Amino acid sequence: MKRFRFLALVVAIITVCSTIAFVGCNNNNTLPQETDKALVSLNINPSIEMVVDSEDRVVSIAAKNEDAQIMLCGEEGLINASVESATTKIVDLAIEYGYITDDNSGISVSVAGETTTLENSIETKVTAAIGNVKTDISLNISTDIPFSVARKWEEFKQNNPNYAGVTASKFALALGACAYDASLDLETAVSMDNGELIEICESGENRISVYATAAYQAVYDSASVAFDLAKDTANFGIFNAKYIEMMTAKASGLDKVSAAANATWMGTKLLGLTTAQYALQGAIYIAEQIGELEVSATVASDIATILGVEVEELQNQDGKVTVESIDAYCDKLVKNASEADKQVVLAKLEQIKAGLSAAEEQAEQAMMEDDASAYGNLKVAVEKLGDWIEGIDVNKLTDVDSYKALLADVIKAKDDTKIAMDGNLTDEEKAEIANAQTDAKATIDQAQADFNAKIEQAKDEAIAYLQAKQQERKAAMA
Repeated sequence: MKRFRFLALVVAIITVCSTIAFVGCNNNNTLPQETDKALVSLNINPSIEMVVDSEDRVVSIAAKNEDAQIMLCGEEGLINASVESATTKIVDLAIEYGYITDDNSGISVSVAGETTTLENSIETKVTAAIGNVKTDISLNISTDIPFSVARKWEEFKQNNPNYAGVTASKFALALGACAYDASLDLETAVSMDNGELIEICESGENRISVYATAAYQAVYDSASVAFDLAKDTANFGIFNAKYIEMMTAKASGLDKVSAAANATWMGTKLLGLTTAQYALQGAIYIAEQIGELEVSATVASDIATILGVEVEELQNQDGKVTVESIDAYCDKLVKNASEADKQVVLAKLEQIKAGLSAAEEQAEQAMMEDDASAYGNLKVAVEKLGDWIEGIDVNKLTDVDSYKALLADVIKAKDDTKIAMDGNLTDEEKAEIANAQTDAKATIDQAQADFNAKIEQAKDEAIAYLQAKQQERKAAMA
């Protein structure tokens, strides 16, 4: 299955300490009652995502691209607000910062909820709130699925006939959940119910702060992997040493040699799988941050001709025509199209889908075959896994999703190994090992301090960067 690229990078396996906003404490002694929820996506470019409960309250919010981060940096009062007031605030900010203009007045709205009733109710309130915004700009509201998502949806169904019945709304929700869970692949996600997927999105939104720029996220991912590896290596190193000692002591005679060898093998496997887990995890993060996939000049020219525009209009900020920049242009084209023009626009987009997908596959395959790329690092991470996990076929590792599936297998194999080792220990022995692991505290504390220092510096740099961008946009609007 093709790798699907996400608008925001996420960390779901590791612990993420930052949060976009805090929710006030509940002063009641009773636990809050669970309510149905829905995921609301507003695409203006900026792209904003909110989880809203059945009381129309915003429980989490995320900036899905840098423009959204610039717009929302320093803004408060969106969490716990009604979906109507939050929507109004977002649109007002988009106008203030010059993202909504006469030339870009389209706003795409999509809602995926736990129930159809909730979906329809929230969609009505969101579109009404946009319609009531006081502005001289004529806002064009669209509830159609964005071209970039529709293209991936159709491609997914073609490559996975068993999922031909997956709706566009469900696919978009699954795609969003995958963006927050580094181990979740689309086939698994589309099989989950909406409530589970929305829960993943809500959790992810509350973990990833508005200042989580690409630069910040790269530092966070790298530092998190380093910290988790240091922590597990320190603890498992002591665990393995004590485990080998105890298993050997329990045996007698010639059995001691066999017991020591078996215990050593189990310990080696545990550490090996742990190292492989974090190597895979780190490489997947890097692979997902690979720059945009540039298309050939011929493909760019062909697509521009079909769309009736100059190639320059399809370029990104770096002056390159990429799969992502074409998707973004087409998304903008659809949401800004009038009802009279929409069918003509959609017909043009239908003509470019196959060529764009083929160009994406070709560019991605070239990277997969480049041992010097992030994908090459993924290959290195699985070289020795065949010794510990049966049935690994490196030839089937063709994209990030396939590596994610392998990562899930590695984590399971590691957990199973630890469970098997624990099964050979008495409660007293486990307590003794736990006591011995306190010796690793100094190492772990230092690793935690290093992590905190890197993240704090990255946070300060990210906020300063976003604030500077805010000033640039305000100056341009003056």
